[in-house]
Amino acid sequence: MDKKIQKKLKTWLDNDLITEDVFSSIESFESSEPQKTEKGTLSKTIILIGGLLVFSGITPLIGQIPDWAQLILLILFTFVLFYSAFYIEKKYQGNTFLFDSNETLRNFLFLLATGASGFTFLFIFEFFNTAEEITNTITSFLIFILSIYLFNKTRYLYQQFTLFVSSQVLLFNLLEFLSSDTFNDLLYGASQLLIGSYFLRYTFKEFEPKWLGYFLSSISLVTGMGIIDSYLGSDELIGKILNILLSTVLIWLSVRLTSQTILFVGSIDLLVNLSFLIYEIFPELGALLYLVIGTLFIFAGLYLNRLREDIKKI
Repeated sequence: MDKKIQKKLKTWLDNDLITEDVFSSIESFESSEPQKTEKGTLSKTIILIGGLLVFSGITPLIGQIPDWAQLILLILFTFVLFYSAFYIEKKYQGNTFLFDSNETLRNFLFLLATGASGFTFLFIFEFFNTAEEITNTITSFLIFILSIYLFNKTRYLYQQFTLFVSSQVLLFNLLEFLSSDTFNDLLYGASQLLIGSYFLRYTFKEFEPKWLGYFLSSISLVTGMGIIDSYLGSDELIGKILNILLSTVLIWLSVRLTSQTILFVGSIDLLVNLSFLIYEIFPELGALLYLVIGTLFIFAGLYLNRLREDIKKI
């Protein structure tokens, strides 16, 4: 009997979701099932290793061949990655090599294929001497659309990460058209806050796994506020206060959403910025400042630990 199924059944039994008779019946049924053999596992593993070796062998040779040949190889490589991912999805079951399931392998190949697609688009535009800004913007837009499609198809963390990164790159490239020496940091900071807010909202509604969505969105929000803090420059006190307000909101959200991930990011951000704020207000404290900050960290840690336990119980 599969250990995962047995563990799950015992959990249900301990929580009175099933009876002893039901547990015994399921256990007996699962034990009597013939063991499924993994077909083609060896061949799939050999193919994977062979592909990695071929890629390692081709890479040093790329710089020695004409641009048109490099472009063809890159297109073929991208096609093979996509084809392999879709082929594994339709033809195989079980697991392969280092991956716990072929679904994980498929999603990993989609991740590689997305990166290869980006290089392919960049190479194509470079081949035709397209302006750099147009190249970067169109490429990032195409990869963003591809990331949306693959995320909706797989709902896996690789694709969630790719969607986050592609949205960052697209927004930054769009901002290049609006960039100015005066408002660069402000625009970049605002874009981080926009992306963070978007991911936070849709992680709550749709994105899985939620811990990754909450982590990426929280980091994006904290980064955005940090960039705005840097933009404010001389008014560092205002920047630190804004950061403290944001971290307080994140801690409040962590309780509302029962998310330890947001709690972790928000609490670290709060402690760091609160320490800087105390130093800005009382620079003459010297060594005493470390005593105050250390005490603050201890009490904050105890409180956050209690808060984390409360979140677990919700």
